[in-house]
Amino acid sequence: MTGWKKKLDEATIIKGVATEAVVKAEDGYEVKMADGRSVLADYVILATPHEAAESLLKEKALEPEFGQLLNSSLISVYFGFDLPDAQLPADGTGFIVSQDTDLLCNACTWTSRKWSHTSRNGNLLVRLFYKSSNPSYSRLKDLSESELAEAALTDIQKSLGIDAKPVSIEVTGWKNLMPNYTMQHKTAVSALEEKMAELVPNIKLAGASFYGVGIGACIQNGKDLAMEIAASIKVNENRGVAKRLRSCFLFYEQLWGGYEQLSWFNEQVRMKYERLQRIYEQAAHLCPSQRGIRPTRTTLCPTSLPIRPTSQINKKTAIPKGTAVISILI
Repeated sequence: MTGWKKKLDEATIIKGVATEAVVKAEDGYEVKMADGRSVLADYVILATPHEAAESLLKEKALEPEFGQLLNSSLISVYFGFDLPDAQLPADGTGFIVSQDTDLLCNACTWTSRKWSHTSRNGNLLVRLFYKSSNPSYSRLKDLSESELAEAALTDIQKSLGIDAKPVSIEVTGWKNLMPNYTMQHKTAVSALEEKMAELVPNIKLAGASFYGVGIGACIQNGKDLAMEIAASIKVNENRGVAKRLRSCFLFYEQLWGGYEQLSWFNEQVRMKYERLQRIYEQAAHLCPSQRGIRPTRTTLCPTSLPIRPTSQINKKTAIPKGTAVISILI
């Protein structure tokens, strides 16, 4: 968190207070907190377990899709040994347990091997996983932390042949907090995204409940979502520019006896037109949805053009019938 604060110097990080709801506001959303404070936001990212996201949104129409997302439980046990990591085989970073074994764990990661920065002195650090899908979980879930540690040490001795006592132990239980992806998971998430885009646009889902449980997947999901929102903000800004530019165009169809006679406007207006036309084209280029939009003829009065009497109009530059004359007001 300290590192985040250093990098996000323009962001406000609020800690130690629960979020109670995310509700629609006039120009976006209001994030309501338990201490009475609230934050107004254009975009909201829910990087929470899916149950928490559903509770914050309070949208009945989303319940069927949220209901298809499942969680499971997991117990993890970390051991740190005063042994060199090099004592383990050099060509591996852990193992997965098959069904026909007397080990109780589902898998074991050699953390010091897989992520060398987790062990400053190069000593052995391992992590064992006990999933709720494992038949042994039913008799492990009610054990105390010390009893779980003893069961895990037995697995270490059987699998790795290590009899040494660990110098550090950490037991963590994740009850109904591990996303459990079924065959229908991707379909359910896609349906949820589609409904949310209609009911609560600009509220986005993120994290392990939806887009991958691994650390790498969560990081990539965060990057992709940040780029998506940044692009959306840019498009909206460009749409606003294009809209303002279009409002600057004044079109004249039947002024002073008909558009066939409207053939003159001074150099200053021409230069202003060319200048704004370049800006307009740039905005249209940045905002593809605005491409191809061109002025259409309407009748607006009074005209801002310095129109001269008919006798002073240069007949050689007469504008063809049906051409829209544009005056740009800057």
